[in-house]
Amino acid sequence: MDTDPALLELDYSVWYVPHYPIYAITHGKDQHDTAKQRIIRAALAVDIGLNGLLNPIIVWNHEPERFDHYCHLGQNRLHALRILGWKTVPVIATGKCMVGQKSLVEPGDLQSFFQDGEIFVRSDGAIDLKETQEPDNLCFPYGKAGFFHENYWSPRS
Repeated sequence: MDTDPALLELDYSVWYVPHYPIYAITHGKDQHDTAKQRIIRAALAVDIGLNGLLNPIIVWNHEPERFDHYCHLGQNRLHALRILGWKTVPVIATGKCMVGQKSLVEPGDLQSFFQDGEIFVRSDGAIDLKETQEPDNLCFPYGKAGFFHENYWSPRS
C-alpha cells in the first residue's frame, strides 16, 4: 500500500497515544443513535471484549477552535469501549496533544498503526481512513467478513 503523498505535507503534528483517557474524547451530536446502531455497538463491545481493538481511534485536535479532543473516526468503537468500561484507548491524535504518554508519528509511518483500511488526507487537510472491510451482516460475530481477527490490540483498563 503506497503512502498518500499528502501525508508528507501535513501542517500539524500527529501523535500516537496508547492510553488516551476516554472521558476526554468528545463527539458531536450522535446522529446515528438508532436501535440498529445500538445492536452494532453491543456486538462490537462483545467482540472487542473477546479479541481486543483492531484500529486506534482518530482524535482531531489540529483545529482547536472547531475540534478539541474530537472523535473523528471510531464513534462506534468508542461507544463499545464505554460499554466495556475501558478507561483509556489507543489514539492517533492530530495537532496539539497534552494527554499522557505519547510519541510523535512520522506521517509516512502512520499506516502501520492501522490493521484495516488505508490512511489518506481529505481535501480539507484532515487525515481519514478508507477501504475498511464491512461486516457481512449485523449479527455477532462478524468473522465471515474478516472484519475482526487476531491482530487486535489487547484490551486496556
